[in-house]
Amino acid sequence: MRILIGLITPGQAGGIRATEERFINECEHRGNLVSVFEYGGRSASEKMLRKMWGRITDWIRYVRLVRRERPDVVLLNSALTRHALLRDAGYASLSRLAGARLFIKMHGSDARLLAGGRPYWTWIIRFVVGCARGIGLLSQEERQNFFRAGLGSEKLHVVRNVVDWKRFRREDVNCPETPSPLRLLFIARFVPAKGLLDVLDAVRIVLDRGKDVTVSCVGDGPQAAEARQRSGALGIAEKVTFTGYVPEAETPRYYRWADVLVFPTYHQEGFPMSVFQSAAAGLGIITTKVRASAEYLREPDNCLWVEPRNPAMLAEKIIYLMEHPRLLANMARNNTELALEFSTEKVTDEYLKIFSAISEAV
Repeated sequence: MRILIGLITPGQAGGIRATEERFINECEHRGNLVSVFEYGGRSASEKMLRKMWGRITDWIRYVRLVRRERPDVVLLNSALTRHALLRDAGYASLSRLAGARLFIKMHGSDARLLAGGRPYWTWIIRFVVGCARGIGLLSQEERQNFFRAGLGSEKLHVVRNVVDWKRFRREDVNCPETPSPLRLLFIARFVPAKGLLDVLDAVRIVLDRGKDVTVSCVGDGPQAAEARQRSGALGIAEKVTFTGYVPEAETPRYYRWADVLVFPTYHQEGFPMSVFQSAAAGLGIITTKVRASAEYLREPDNCLWVEPRNPAMLAEKIIYLMEHPRLLANMARNNTELALEFSTEKVTDEYLKIFSAISEAV
């Protein structure tokens, strides 16, 4: 099978690019002919004219690739956001004109766009879905959002990301004793919706309750300065480590160091890689009940649920795990087993089955 795959420009997509590259390698290992093209913003500070010219040149390059490679399927890695829709409408129309079978994988989606409101966005979504041969969504919740918007069809597929569990797995997941201090991990882009400030507030509460914890905050982003200031104001600076930006290839050591992932996100996650990579590392997990996390994790087997914007509740969950070490050990074992369900081989099997059906359809 010939597969043409679109990836966001390096440095713009983090863990998304990493999981897709492992899928690409497995496809090639199985004898498929895979070509990759890069698209999207070249930098976060792109000026408008340069951005517009960049998208136009991306579209021209795409048409040339389709004509030269004649792929059976084109996989475009994207998301359901306003900016992405405007860009993807170009790829959708060009795919239709060139006769390319387009499959768009949505790495997250803005439910507000599907809930109605402005007819302009509704029309664009319908146009993109209409031109595509398939839409990949990372949770049943997102699929239901499409159905409620009147876009339900056989084109919608709930898919998964590859979790390269071998990179994250550690051996010491059966310890019946809770480490002291408990090592917490927050790893994500530092934006308000990920809940970093809630984590810092919760750490202060846990310390005030006489429990010893430390937290490693891995990543960077627009909220970094505010987070450091909050840490100092709360008097917990000696308990918090800010690593700054860490390349995805170097993240496994942070997962192996930690005991528990704390991720009180209220971002519209699709398949939060930090959650499932934490599972692969055998961590306890405290997170919000959103999308793929809600679909694959169970409380208390894999995680403890927490409400967003609720540091007090997050602190209570952290303390609960500290006081129930056997629960934490069971969670660790269960999570390492869960991660096997997202192996490169299993996920690739699912995609190739979908692609085969798309390429054979008239």
